[in-house]
Amino acid sequence: MRELLEFGAFAPIAALARQVGKSPDTPVLIVGERGTGVEELARIIHDETSGADRRFVAVRCGGRDEGLVEREIFGEALRSEDSAQSAVERARPGTLFIDDIAALGAGSQARLLNLIDRERSNRKKSPPVRAVRVVVGSRSSVEGMRRQHLFSEDLLAVLSIFELKIPPLRERRDEIVPLAEVLIRERATLLGKDLRGIEPAAQDKLRTHQFPGNLRELEGVIERAVIREKGSVLGPESIKFLDDVDPDYVAIFFSQTVERALQKRGRPPSLAELEYAYIVWLLGYTKGNRSAAARILEVSYPTIMKKITDYQIDLSEIAAGVQMPPRPPPKEG
Repeated sequence: MRELLEFGAFAPIAALARQVGKSPDTPVLIVGERGTGVEELARIIHDETSGADRRFVAVRCGGRDEGLVEREIFGEALRSEDSAQSAVERARPGTLFIDDIAALGAGSQARLLNLIDRERSNRKKSPPVRAVRVVVGSRSSVEGMRRQHLFSEDLLAVLSIFELKIPPLRERRDEIVPLAEVLIRERATLLGKDLRGIEPAAQDKLRTHQFPGNLRELEGVIERAVIREKGSVLGPESIKFLDDVDPDYVAIFFSQTVERALQKRGRPPSLAELEYAYIVWLLGYTKGNRSAAARILEVSYPTIMKKITDYQIDLSEIAAGVQMPPRPPPKEG
């Protein structure tokens, strides 16, 4: 995705990221919807920071228990046998990227503010302490968070020092086809295919799609299309979007779920087990895009978030392509 952030209207944002990267004590807020490349932009900032031993550590907050997230960032092993350091110490010296900070409560926010202030002060000491730069990702701008009363004014004042905004792909419709052409060349070269363009009908299909998954979704759409395409020009029939659900594929999924339960426990799965399995599969299908999953289920975003919390679904595992865990859902009733 990184090369896409250097393209067209996204390029000035990447240039600003490189500029602020040279100011190692400046906290940065990156505002962008899921799939726009928030973490990739944070890595661009990180790469501009001097020091051969610099490290980049990412913590994703969305859809996870706040207590677990707070312990991961600031310390206290998640399990007694886990000797891993806190994310702050693992990132020292370097960059700590905390994504989806709207999920942090008041206590975690206060600790985050103290962390930023302390690490900025460390850089001014003589000799300077091996400090951590904090970069945070959010779906809302500082003004948006202020209107929603999500954060304290003190923390917002710090986060507003340098704010970068990545526009959603639907606001850059004139760039969708050029971006797709970049991805087609890359994927066709990898697969040894000779694809020399996109049919007008396929271009229209791309331009009119909303792309709720943004650049990440576009990458997936083009990867599938290039694999499917048998001609020398990409046609509309090769382009399949996330919400183009194949009923036969879903039927096979349910059949396999029932067979696994029968083999493991000698009985069909409960309704809760089926729901758990289906939501995990659906989140994998949407590559962790909760909004897309909610649309397919025809439920609200808060509803899908409650299901993720109730079933203790780890979105980071789904994003990494981890197979669906065989355990039954932990919460029933």
